[in-house]
Amino acid sequence: FAQVRVDLVPERLSATAGFRYDENRVHYEDKFKPSENGRVAYRRSSPRLGLSWNPSERVTVFAAYAEAFRAPTANELKPFGVAFNGQPLNAVQVKQFELGLRSSPADGASLSASFFRSEALDEIYFDSSKGSFGANVNLPRVRRYGTEAAAGWEGERWEARAGHAFTRAEFMSEVTLSKAPYPATQRAQRGDTLPMVPEHRGTLEVAYKPAAGWRLAADGLCVGSQRVFNDESNTEPTLPSYCVANLGARLERGAWLFALRGTNVTDARYQARAILSELSSRAQRFYVPAPGIGFDAAVAWRWGGSGAKTARR
Repeated sequence: FAQVRVDLVPERLSATAGFRYDENRVHYEDKFKPSENGRVAYRRSSPRLGLSWNPSERVTVFAAYAEAFRAPTANELKPFGVAFNGQPLNAVQVKQFELGLRSSPADGASLSASFFRSEALDEIYFDSSKGSFGANVNLPRVRRYGTEAAAGWEGERWEARAGHAFTRAEFMSEVTLSKAPYPATQRAQRGDTLPMVPEHRGTLEVAYKPAAGWRLAADGLCVGSQRVFNDESNTEPTLPSYCVANLGARLERGAWLFALRGTNVTDARYQARAILSELSSRAQRFYVPAPGIGFDAAVAWRWGGSGAKTARR
């Protein structure tokens, strides 16, 4: 990759341009069935452009356009092993535009907001109606767009941060897929929502520093409802929204750091994922339960000067 940054107006307006070249080769081999051996190569150049404007020392406005490229993995090409015929796949191509603002309205305070729009060609998606066990296929066009906003404040004793993300993921063309009980057919229309992509995600963190080196924090995450997997036609009830609370404590003493964190401290019961499938020739929902209450601890020791970043854990 190569990238260049140019100051169009010193300290006010700058531009960034670059490109990246990717070449991926996948070689799969089956010693029991050599006829299934094969190799495939993917290559593409992806450009990016950006502008950054600073109307004042506390405000930055930016706009960016970028293209991305992702080659299929060996597992996507042959999801059930090389002995099973896979579906030929194209690489995923993404074009994205973003417009945003970052600001520091006062000492210790920060604000940010952005809007993004992304279109993907040939996104890789699992279709259970292909072959005996299903296979990955390329979707014609998929679009994602939304907003992200965050606010923060850091004082001598207290810190607070909040954020919200809105994401809309939708089909941009009609797609025909299989649906439980198989082989029932469903059609995802233009504008239908992709499964397992929540529209809303919110975060909040409050921290208190009672003494030098100490940091006590409480944070939470709330995730909105989402369509279950295999409901591309958006006709099934959605997976309910949920919230999770966490607690943490950290102590730094010289080169040492001690940390303890509790996750899902209220032991909230919710489903992180749901799949519409078949059992005894009937459509059934299969849920992935969320982790219960948990704890983890860490000890780190940093060596070197005050600016050293290396640590042992």
